[in-house]
Amino acid sequence: MSRIPAFATTHRAGLVAVSLVAAGVATPAASAADPTGVTATGQLVELHGHTASGAEVDESYALRRGTALTPLAGEQPESLIGQQVAVSDGDGTAPGIQGTAQPLGVSRQVYADENGNSSVLVVLVGTPDAAQPITVDQARSAVFTAPDSVAALYAQQSQGSVHLTGLGGSTTGDVVGPVAVSESIGGCRYGQVGNAVDGALAASGVAVAAYQHVVYVLPPSRDCAWAGLGQMPGSRIWVNGTVDVGVVAHELGHNFGAHHANLLRCTSGGGPVPLSNQCTSLEYGDPFDVMGNAGARLMSSWHRAQIGQDQPSQRISLRGSQTVHLTSSDVPGAGPDLLLVPRKLPGQAITSYLAVELRSSQGPFDTWSSPFSAVTGGVSIRLVPQLAAIEQSNLVDTNPQTATALDAPLAPGTTFSDAAYGIALSTGPVTDGQVDVSVTMPTLVDDVPPSAVPSISVQRALDRVGLTWRAATDDDAVDHYEISRNGVVIGTTPGLAYDDLDPAQAAGGVYGVAAVDRSGNHGAVSRVTVYALPSTVRRPGPGPGTPQNGQTTDPATALGDVELVRWTRHGSEWTLVFRAAHAERITAYVGRRTVARRYAPRLTVRTRLPRGVKRRTIRLVAASGASHAVGSWTLRAS
Repeated sequence: MSRIPAFATTHRAGLVAVSLVAAGVATPAASAADPTGVTATGQLVELHGHTASGAEVDESYALRRGTALTPLAGEQPESLIGQQVAVSDGDGTAPGIQGTAQPLGVSRQVYADENGNSSVLVVLVGTPDAAQPITVDQARSAVFTAPDSVAALYAQQSQGSVHLTGLGGSTTGDVVGPVAVSESIGGCRYGQVGNAVDGALAASGVAVAAYQHVVYVLPPSRDCAWAGLGQMPGSRIWVNGTVDVGVVAHELGHNFGAHHANLLRCTSGGGPVPLSNQCTSLEYGDPFDVMGNAGARLMSSWHRAQIGQDQPSQRISLRGSQTVHLTSSDVPGAGPDLLLVPRKLPGQAITSYLAVELRSSQGPFDTWSSPFSAVTGGVSIRLVPQLAAIEQSNLVDTNPQTATALDAPLAPGTTFSDAAYGIALSTGPVTDGQVDVSVTMPTLVDDVPPSAVPSISVQRALDRVGLTWRAATDDDAVDHYEISRNGVVIGTTPGLAYDDLDPAQAAGGVYGVAAVDRSGNHGAVSRVTVYALPSTVRRPGPGPGTPQNGQTTDPATALGDVELVRWTRHGSEWTLVFRAAHAERITAYVGRRTVARRYAPRLTVRTRLPRGVKRRTIRLVAASGASHAVGSWTLRAS
C-alpha cells in the first residue's frame, strides 16, 4: 500500500477512515503504559485521517483489548489491520506498547459477512456551542427510507441480502434526538461527545450497545476537518453536520472492513503507463466505487466480496490461461461478476491479484451516463491484495495518456499487459451487461507450503489428549491438518481441534500439527510435549520455596503436586509461580475472587498486600477432567 498522500482535484472532500473500535474513543493516547516484558494480545486497529483538502493529518495504531484501546508505538504491519495480534512491550517507561504486532494466525477471509438485517441507530447531537440543523425526518429519509437512501444502496449492492433496519427489524429505522450534551464540539472532541451521548441515551433507556452500527450526526464544526469519520473495522460513525448518502455509505463501508478505493498513476521511462514498478497510489482516486471519490455509487465487486456482499459463487480465481464469461456486478444473479487473476512468481507466495469487473447502468446509484460511460463499455481492472487484508484497492488506468480516470476501464479490442508476471488481458464486445475476458498467464503452480501453526493448546484428561490450535495461513488455501504423536501421523482434520482417544495417549509424548494445502504442500510441524499420566495416585504435598506457612489440602489426585516453584517479593508486591505437572488448568483465588487463571500446568500470580493488611491466603485449584488438587499459601507482611 502506498503511503504517498497524493490526491486528485475531484476527490470528495473530508472523508476520514478511523480504525478505532471502542465506541466514543477519540484517541488511544490516553491509555496507560504496559510494563516492560508484557506481551499483550488484541485486535490491531489503525487511525488515519485527511483534511478537507486531502492532506493526511494523522496516522497511528492501537491495540483493542475488550473496550480499551492501548496505543502502539511506530509503524505496524498494514496486512494485520483488523486481525488478532500479539505485541511485546520493549520499554515500560514510555507510553503505550513499544513493539511490533505479530500475527496470532487467525485468518480473516472476510471481516464481516454483512447479510440479513444490520441494526443501525442514528443519533442527532446538540452541543452547547453548536445547533443541530438536521431533523429526524431528514435523517430517517437519507439513511433508511428514501429510494436513494443508504439502506437502498446496500440492499441494491448486496442483491437484496443486506437490510439496514432499526433494532427490531423496522425498515423505517431508529432515529433519535436531538440529544443535548454538555460536551463542546470545539477542538473536534467527537469522542468525548460520543461518550456523553451514549451516557445520555443509556439514562433514557436506549440500549446503544445492542446496535451493530451507531451514526452520530454532529452539529457542523469547522474544527472537524472531515465530512465523515468511521471506525475501520468497527461499529461507530461520526458525520459533520450532514447526512449525505455517499458520506454515510462510505463510512459504513469502513465499519464493515473495506478500505479506500485508490487510483494508480504509473510511469516508465518518464512517460505514463498503465502499470510498472514506479507507481503512486492516489487516495480516494477511484471514481467508480463509493470507497473512492464516486459519491453515492455502489462498491466494486472486490470490495463487495471483501465484506461478504458478493458470494464465492460469484467470483472466479484463475489458475491458468482461460476465457471467462463475465457478467455485470449490477445485474442480480446473472453469473460470475468478479474475475481474480493471481500475480505469482516461481517460489513466491501470491500476494496480489488483478480484480476484473464489468458494470452496467442501474438506477438510482449506478447511472453511468457521460462522462462515466466507459465503465459500462469495458472492464475495470484493479490491483488488490488478498481478501483478508484491509488495504486499499488500486484502479489501473488503462488509458494513462489522458488526465482523467473516467476512461480507465479497458475497452473492447484492446489489451492490457502485466509484463512482470507474464499476464495479458483482453476483452470482446460488451452485450447486455456481459463480456468475454481472455486471460493469458503462466499456469499456476502451488510451490509454497502453508505457514506453521502458530500455537497449540493442550487439554489433558485421564482418557484423552485434546489439541486445539490457531489457523495456519496459505497463499491459496489450507485444506487440512495432520496430527502426529512421536513422529507418527495419527489423524487428520479440516478443523482446528483434535482429540486423541487412543489408550497410547496415556504415555504422553510429543504431538505435532502441520498444515497441508490443496496442492499437498506440507507446512512445518509445530510441536508440543504432553506429559504422561502418573502410574500411581499421590496426595499433593507442599512445594519448595513456600513463603510463610505453605500447606496443601483436598483428596489425593492423579495430577501430581501443586507446588510453588519460584517467588519474589519487592515491598508489598509478590510474584509467585505455581506448577501442577499434569493439570489442564490452574486457577488462583483470594477468598472467592479469581486472581489468575491459565489453561496450562504452570501459572504466574502477581498480587500485593494492601497497606494495613497483615496476611493474604492464595488458594490454587489445579484440574484435569474430573480430577483436581488444591494448595494454599499464606503471604505475611514482615
